[in-house]
Amino acid sequence: MNHTEKKNAEIMIKPRFKTIGNQCQALRKEFRQATEAEDKKIIIDLEETKVIESSGIALLVSMHNTLSEKKKDKIELINISDDLRKLFEVMGLDTNFIMG
Repeated sequence: MNHTEKKNAEIMIKPRFKTIGNQCQALRKEFRQATEAEDKKIIIDLEETKVIESSGIALLVSMHNTLSEKKKDKIELINISDDLRKLFEVMGLDTNFIMG
């Protein structure tokens, strides 16, 4: 289960599971709605997420590409664990996202 908050010019998505992978289908709908929102900054709170499988990485990259095409801000990832931060750095994805 996920939690999505819309506040002012921000949309915060907080996945409520430790692994992002098998849940991509459920997240894809929320992410699509978030990327379609006009002038909304997208923040993903990864506090409860410890692992992101390849399908989860692909979903985040897809979101990034969609936002880039629309010339919107980058996605901000907050409360990201050190392990996930290192994964993004090794994959060269740390420049695609704001890592808070």
